[in-house]
Amino acid sequence: MLRSRVASHLALAMPVVLGLVLSAGLGLLRTGPGTVAAASSTDAQLDAAADLMDASLRGDGFTYTVVSRSTLYARPDGPRIEVPDPIDRSKTVALADEYYVGSSIASGIVTPDGYFLQMRRGPSTSDGAPDFERAEATLAALVTGGKSYRNDGAGWYLSDVLPGIGLDRRTAARLPSLLRNATASATGASKLVQGLPAVTVVARGRVVDAPGLMAIDAEAFTVLVAPIEFALDAQGRLVELHARMRNANQETFDLVVDTVITISYQGSRVLPAPLPLLS
Repeated sequence: MLRSRVASHLALAMPVVLGLVLSAGLGLLRTGPGTVAAASSTDAQLDAAADLMDASLRGDGFTYTVVSRSTLYARPDGPRIEVPDPIDRSKTVALADEYYVGSSIASGIVTPDGYFLQMRRGPSTSDGAPDFERAEATLAALVTGGKSYRNDGAGWYLSDVLPGIGLDRRTAARLPSLLRNATASATGASKLVQGLPAVTVVARGRVVDAPGLMAIDAEAFTVLVAPIEFALDAQGRLVELHARMRNANQETFDLVVDTVITISYQGSRVLPAPLPLLS
């Protein structure tokens, strides 16, 4: 039944998802503290951002947040979506062309020596604001001291199977390649990221350079449906990545995942200890 298919997508998606003129992005690009170089094109901006990301991955690392929202869309030649009753899943309350399945959010740390990710339940509405501090925690991943741990809610235990959305450790390591290998780049709109002005470059990316962008194990069925928007700060560093992807495993409807990753180079980048550690 279509209803059961919608319900299954809900179950999968929930734990898992200015008009400023900036001289730094419109001709000048900082390649390091106190160093300014000419940016001849958007390709040059992405290349410079890749070099800076390389330096960050080898140096102090960064913190990040992820907001992943999933929406089902009916296809022109297919059935409409049966929207389940939120209380009784066996009942249909409406037929729709579009249905917001749900979202997951995450925050974490990337350093040369390790990686941390804490997933939480995201907003229940498509326009809801994420709460990275108080929303219900779901799954977590930690790589530290040469060992990998996961936490399903009761404590940490050793595991080679780590959860993740948007920015697992492998995807974080490939961010420079994602920037360098992007094609058909163009200047996007200026915006504020974390309250600071940023310029954007839109370009087509490759899933192989962002294997966990939809989910840590979703590379084989991830299809980018639009150019990626890369936001760069006044120093030319990547501070935000916005991508839209389709889950190719869905046969009846189009399941589209909208993911925004925000990166910060400020604040503490100390990995937590795997405590409590389950025996």
